[in-house]
Amino acid sequence: MNQSRCFILLIGLLGLLVASCEKNKPLPDGYQRIIGNQEGEIADKTLLATPESGAYEAKRIDTSQSTDLLLGTYEQYHSGIFLQFSNLPDTINVISAELKLQIQDRLAPGDTTYWNTPRQATVNIYLADTTDIGPENPPLPDNNFLLATQTINSDSLNGISFALDTTLVNQWLKTDSSGAQHGFWLETESAEYMAVFYAYESLQASYMPRMTLIYNFTDSTGDKQDTLTYYTTKDQFIFLDPPENLALDANFLYMGRGVAFRSYLDFDLSEFDTTYHINRAILELTSNAAHSIRNAEGANNALIYRMTSPWGDASLWETPQSASYSPTVADSVLTFDITPTVQAWISQQYENYGFQLQAFSEGTTLARIAFYSVNADSALQPKIYLYYTTPANHEF
Repeated sequence: MNQSRCFILLIGLLGLLVASCEKNKPLPDGYQRIIGNQEGEIADKTLLATPESGAYEAKRIDTSQSTDLLLGTYEQYHSGIFLQFSNLPDTINVISAELKLQIQDRLAPGDTTYWNTPRQATVNIYLADTTDIGPENPPLPDNNFLLATQTINSDSLNGISFALDTTLVNQWLKTDSSGAQHGFWLETESAEYMAVFYAYESLQASYMPRMTLIYNFTDSTGDKQDTLTYYTTKDQFIFLDPPENLALDANFLYMGRGVAFRSYLDFDLSEFDTTYHINRAILELTSNAAHSIRNAEGANNALIYRMTSPWGDASLWETPQSASYSPTVADSVLTFDITPTVQAWISQQYENYGFQLQAFSEGTTLARIAFYSVNADSALQPKIYLYYTTPANHEF
């Protein structure tokens, strides 16, 4: 009986060994015909942007959170400064009023030799005509409310003080002291450069725009003088001309700051369906220095958004609540790894409305970068380098 049991166990072990060996053998050819190639083929393709790409829109943007205040002229850009002060006294008699700004930088086209020749700008300071100030609504200068006129020089690298008309200041304090003062508006005449001053948002008290008032008062010991200093409660730079006055070449795409640009990029992915797997998708843009300003500075601030609605919708100027991608920059070429979005599109997770190109922190300073569009040579056009795996081959 024991011998019989041992024989049965031995036969069982031999059967397992044989079955194990059989698993390592190649599957019959018929299996491949039925199941197919599970991995498919790895392939690549370059997709050029569709003819619909190349559209862009521009508008002046809110700059009230910028640490820069731009005043003057840079090529076709003309910028003024709005300063607002709140909770000013309405019972004092001002005998001296001074506005002080701190120089941060200076901007002009060309290389550093431009500054070998001193440049000037005449600055006019007005009482602003309204509190309803915004990027599309700069104040209107009124000579009846001119507080000061002064020339500034490009080689002035420290604080600049402007003596204000005390008669107007006293009238202003007594008639507009409700806590919502209209503030000051600064413009230039025949400016040869653009001065950059520190804004309140620099958060350095010695640099912030401020107004100093010296006034008379009387107490039990007689007439005296005292000083009050007020920092701005709101400040911003505003470009005077609408973007259409820039006369830009429509054959390029743009992104910008100060004057913001939103550009549209579209790619036809209709040949790919849900059975394809995207291994990698790289979007490439090439910048053009001749149509950019400030030597195409800030290219690394480019952002690509997956659009959530068709180009031209009212939501264009709202921050898209979608995936965004930052670039890798090498000379004039920007590349964006957009693999997740392309995979989501062909998986039908999202509808393909294309991409929107814009700058990060559009309200911080002045910048504009031009990119080649669909009107350029194919080597320079916006394109996607697509690396993907084809669907499995099923044969029945």
